[in-house]
Amino acid sequence: MTAPRDHWLEMERLFNEALGHDPATRTRWLAAACPDEALRAEVERLLAAEAGAEDRLRDVLAGAVPPAPIEKATRIGPYRLIHELGRGGMGSVWLAERADAEYVDRVAIKLIRADAASPGLIRRFLSERQILANLKHPNIARLLDGGTTDDGRPYLVMEYIEGDPIDVYCDRHRLSVADRIALVRQVAGALQFAHTNLVVHRDIKPSNILVTSDGAPRLLDFGIAKILDPATMPHRVAETGTGHRLMTPAYASPEQVRGDAVTTAADVYSIAVVLYELLTGRLPYRTESAQPHDLARLILEVQPEQPSTAVAADAPVERNTTLQRLRRQLEGDLDNILLVALRKEPERRYASIEQFAADLGRHLDGHPVVARPDTWPYRAGKFVKRNRGAVAAGMSTFLTVAFFALSVAIQANRIRRERDIANREREKAESVTAFLVDVFDAADPNNARGTEVTAREILAEGGRKAKTELADQPEVQAAAMETIGNVYRALGEYDSAAPFLQAAHDRRLAALGPNSLDYATSLTELGLLARILNRYNRPQGFPHVPR
Repeated sequence: MTAPRDHWLEMERLFNEALGHDPATRTRWLAAACPDEALRAEVERLLAAEAGAEDRLRDVLAGAVPPAPIEKATRIGPYRLIHELGRGGMGSVWLAERADAEYVDRVAIKLIRADAASPGLIRRFLSERQILANLKHPNIARLLDGGTTDDGRPYLVMEYIEGDPIDVYCDRHRLSVADRIALVRQVAGALQFAHTNLVVHRDIKPSNILVTSDGAPRLLDFGIAKILDPATMPHRVAETGTGHRLMTPAYASPEQVRGDAVTTAADVYSIAVVLYELLTGRLPYRTESAQPHDLARLILEVQPEQPSTAVAADAPVERNTTLQRLRRQLEGDLDNILLVALRKEPERRYASIEQFAADLGRHLDGHPVVARPDTWPYRAGKFVKRNRGAVAAGMSTFLTVAFFALSVAIQANRIRRERDIANREREKAESVTAFLVDVFDAADPNNARGTEVTAREILAEGGRKAKTELADQPEVQAAAMETIGNVYRALGEYDSAAPFLQAAHDRRLAALGPNSLDYATSLTELGLLARILNRYNRPQGFPHVPR
């Protein structure tokens, strides 16, 4: 039998006020505020249900408890229920169709389960309905209608998205790395729109992103979204405390796991977890245990593995590539982008979803990304990759400019950093420049007797001359060899770059000692090469740093 309206309102009032008290003193407060034992018992049951909602949801999803009873109603408002699409611990989603004479349309109806309709859940449901009413974006599922069932439960009617979760869609269609990134950037646009409207989703995961047959992603389920400005909402939702954190643990940010205040940075983290999984075929954290506290410890304490080294063995098949090629695609830019977005501290991640998406766009376009150090060799390498045709057609001219620009940049930077030895550095720069000009002079068709000289022949000749003609000038010789090595590296000729960078290192160590700035520069250049080659254990051929 349905309780009288006054009884229901009083129960809701006591429930809302009890939520504002500490759990340790809540029972004593309730006993003083509500002398009616029957009413007090009902409020206590609601409080227990509110506190245990997350555990119940996890148990239902894991199959540890029986599923909720099947909805007995066959019609809700003007809609006829067809079959259940999905179910959680507190509600279900149904495929339905308009059942009156107005028009024919298939929709998805989200409905609170009858035995879980607590006042707090009802307020959260109404909040979701209002959020969706305010979010009109092509990549967010549209709210079409809403109402209340005959037994007093609110429901919302959304457009029916016929599609697959984003991870299933990507694997089924064997999308490439670039196509997967492009999909996530569309989802990021929807999230940025939500953030602009002061809404944090807080539950970004593959099952909440459906992709239609025409490849358009739709963001779903704002059921646990947070309003950054609660004053804009007609239905106030109590903040979830540390004992009642609604989230999907595998995709939750560290601050959600800790129970800290949640900002838009939480969505940056979660969408990065989704992209990590789409690219590597696995989540950032590995655990053999099914215990929630083990996963929480990993999220809070362990740094995720670089995507390029974490690729699952079977991932390349769904990405239409090989394991080696997939790792090469992920190393560098994507490693850095994802690890920045997955930082434990919210303030150290990208400042917004928009910045995260922009860096992914720069990577797709072949431009330098914000997540990597802005070094000259890195920028030069990105330029070469973006302009392969032009570089191939005019390689000799390009190398001349690159040699000169690199030499001048290196010497100018050293002069600015070491003003006390400016004259010495200037003389060395002039010597290196004269040497390079002499090398390029050999490539002149007039001097080469009309024979076309290739770029690699120029580099090989420069290396030979540096070894023989600069033997009595170790600092100049080291600078010239480092320049040649850096150009080889920018061209992707890593095996050819290594001997020159190693030789520059050895000469500087012998001539200047381990405490010189030039020697530190050599270590930096070798370190960059080691990072590209993914060699972090000082393999043979790389220097031992003196202690």
